[in-house]
Amino acid sequence: MSNRDLSKGRELALKFLYRKADINVEDIDDELSVFIDSYQVEDEEHPENILSQHSLFYGKKIITGVLSGLENINEIISSNIGDWKIEKLDRMDYCLLLVGVFELKNVDTAPQIIINECINLAKAYSAEGSYRFINGVLDGINSAK
Repeated sequence: MSNRDLSKGRELALKFLYRKADINVEDIDDELSVFIDSYQVEDEEHPENILSQHSLFYGKKIITGVLSGLENINEIISSNIGDWKIEKLDRMDYCLLLVGVFELKNVDTAPQIIINECINLAKAYSAEGSYRFINGVLDGINSAK
């Protein structure tokens, strides 16, 4: 799988998790199918919205892994955000941490690549400066391995 496929899969997972916060793992196939159909519409604003099979596979892997391991991932996040509470985190930052923690704990990709990808997604989709928070939390989790 190419780095571009992995990046696009991560981005798909992030956007799906952001929109579908209360989804159950059992409903994933139907929900993901509808989301992917709407996600892949090409228009002037999104000329490259078509995803490869590898990107779709990787995105689904992240989504399914996050949803099935949500309790454990939340524990990891909670123990690495200081005095913050998960419920008070910006929704996009929370979703970025879900993706990052899942990958750090379950994927055979260099941790710095995963963290860097999450930083880039934070710069693109989160509030200005949030990437520093994402970097600090994910780096701390990685260092605690």
